[in-house]
Order: sequence, then C-alpha cells, then structure tokens
Amino acid sequence: MSERTQVRPLRSALGQVLGQALGQAGADQAGFQLASLTVREIEKRAATRLRVLAADTGSLAKSRNLPLATGTCSGKDPAALCLRPGEWLVVSQSLPPDELLGQVRARHDAPGFFCWDHSEALALIRVEGKAAPWLLRKHCGLDIPLDRPVEALCAQTLFARISVLMHRYVNGPAGVFDLYVDRSRATYLWNLLVNSATHADQLYERYGAAKSASVVTTDPARS
Repeated sequence: MSERTQVRPLRSALGQVLGQALGQAGADQAGFQLASLTVREIEKRAATRLRVLAADTGSLAKSRNLPLATGTCSGKDPAALCLRPGEWLVVSQSLPPDELLGQVRARHDAPGFFCWDHSEALALIRVEGKAAPWLLRKHCGLDIPLDRPVEALCAQTLFARISVLMHRYVNGPAGVFDLYVDRSRATYLWNLLVNSATHADQLYERYGAAKSASVVTTDPARS
C-alpha cells in the first residue's frame, strides 16, 4: 500500500484557511487532501433559482434550451440543473451572484418566469480524485460507477441524513463532484466526509487501483 499524505488544511489564493460557510460555522479546516482524494469548500460560487409558473412549462423551457427532465443538466458555466419540472438551479463559479442573477433575468424575461438569488442559502463542497466515487457511494444510494468515468450528473439525494444536490459538469474533469447543501448543514456534511475519507481512500487503493472493479463481487464502497 502506498504511503498517503497527511491530512492538512488547504489555503485559498488569499491565504485564508477557512472556507466561507465552514469558517462562519466554526470549522477549523477549509479542505483536506489524501493520496487519491481531495475535499474542499468552494468559496466563490453563485446560484440563482429559476421557476416557471405556466401551463405549458415544457414549451417555454425548451425554447430557452433549459433541461426538461428532473435530474438533467446543461451548460458549463453557468450550468442549469433541473430540480423538478418547471424549476432549475442555475450555478456559476466564475460570476458573482448579482451578475448571474442579472444574466438569468435577461435571458428569461418573459411572462411566467421567476428568478431569485439563492447563493447565500447554499454551501458548495467539492469532492475530487480517483477515490471520489468510493467516498460518495458510502453515504448515498446513487449508483455512481467505480470502473468508468461518470457522465454529467444532477441528482438531489439523501446523503446520510441530509438532502444534497450532487452535480457533475457536462464534459467536466473526471472524478470531480460538487455537493450543494443547505448552508446550515455544511458542517455536518463536512464532518461526515472528513471522518470517512481515509476509508474511501483505502478502498480505492485496494479495489480500484490494484484490481479491476469488474472482479469485485460485492460493493466495498458501501461497507
């Protein structure tokens, strides 16, 4: 078994150790890193909630290239995540919240469309690395593949005991998953990931890196 690096805080470009939501909640880390796994809070993020209140929701959404089916997504940055028929979360990591809201309002300026800033209600924690699927499968019921790259993903799922919106960008980097969670639940999710990260890293090293996942008869990620 290869030697894993020690868990350590990751400093932001401004030299700040604490992430925005985690720091305000009193957490003493903004990120940690293992050999095949990194978990960190993304401080720079914006989210706009978009809703259509109209009888012909499908036609309105299709005319503006919005994803129609629940759990689908489109675009890179901004990206539109379909939460349910007629409702989306538009997210960006390059635009400030007010600019994203302005863009969404301008693009969907039509009767029946409503949008509002949702940035401060959410925290964003990113899980990335070859062991990321192993960590995520330990706590949710999604069938995240262990032996092949995951395609674009948008899923509201029960992660342990809380609701989490999991997102993978269309054609995004392999092994990168964004977890949007209610801001008040950010510390709970963080501690859950921290406490199980080492085991997930070990599982990948034993079953993922050393062997083909196709020969594993049980699901060790949920053990």
